[in-house]
Amino acid sequence: MPDLHSRIVGGSTASRVLHCPGSVAILDNMQFQLDQAADELLASCLNMPPEAAKVQEQKAEALRGSLNQSSSYADEGTALHTVMEYLLGIDEVLPDNEVSSDREIIKIFMENNVEFDRMHDAVLPAYHQFNEYLDKVLAEDGDEFKLRVESRVEFPDIDDAFGTCDVLIRTSKRTIVWDWKFGAGVPVDASYKVPKPAPDEDQFDEFGNDQLTYYAVAARHSHPEYFVASDNWPVELVICQPRVRDDISRYTTWVDDMEDFKLDLVEAVDGLGELGGAEVAEERRDGDREHAARDPEDGGRLHGRE
Repeated sequence: MPDLHSRIVGGSTASRVLHCPGSVAILDNMQFQLDQAADELLASCLNMPPEAAKVQEQKAEALRGSLNQSSSYADEGTALHTVMEYLLGIDEVLPDNEVSSDREIIKIFMENNVEFDRMHDAVLPAYHQFNEYLDKVLAEDGDEFKLRVESRVEFPDIDDAFGTCDVLIRTSKRTIVWDWKFGAGVPVDASYKVPKPAPDEDQFDEFGNDQLTYYAVAARHSHPEYFVASDNWPVELVICQPRVRDDISRYTTWVDDMEDFKLDLVEAVDGLGELGGAEVAEERRDGDREHAARDPEDGGRLHGRE
């Protein structure tokens, strides 16, 4: 399914909006100037020979929306997310040889020009890590659970703020928000630590990963049946990054902490206009959904995933 990302704020941009809201206005202005340059290139084509005009048109196309364009790495990540969605939709756990020879998976690889190496360093280890984790959780919580894969979720109190939750699980004792990351770059943790102020600077406060917390808040809003109406209900954030680490990264947050995150993000988005992001703030107020031509039930990917 094609991915769609919220233009106002999404999972991948939540941390930047929270901790550096001024960057939103800067990027908006950069893209505005790039789009203007594209318009000037197109205007210059009018008096050019056809071949030269074609070159100018290609340059203009490259500039327009260039800050939001996809990359081969993002496209590969999108394809691998599709593979995992397919695998988790099968009622049984497949052995490695059946996974690596599955016609549907091979078709996804071929259609998206994914190197077959990704089968062994991404798909199979991710599949193993997920199944091993789920077995452990069910041994602790009991066998009853429900699961959603690639669910569109909407963040409350911010117009047109949405995203895709890779895997959402509810057991008798917890909710789990699981995120696939198939890049081979920097490790991403399910939590981060912030030093406390003096005189306790040698101690740390720990917080859930902003992207996963965003998805957790949005999932609670969109799929409340996967949560319990209690501030003390545990929500486990899990990152699976098979090309970087051999095990998952996990962190338990709580519904009351998620509520604090929601209020902080809503406040940050409301303040964008004061920081120069007037266009973004106005779109939030007006609820402009013109750019979001998407499946109303379940969003997919426009710009790809890591």
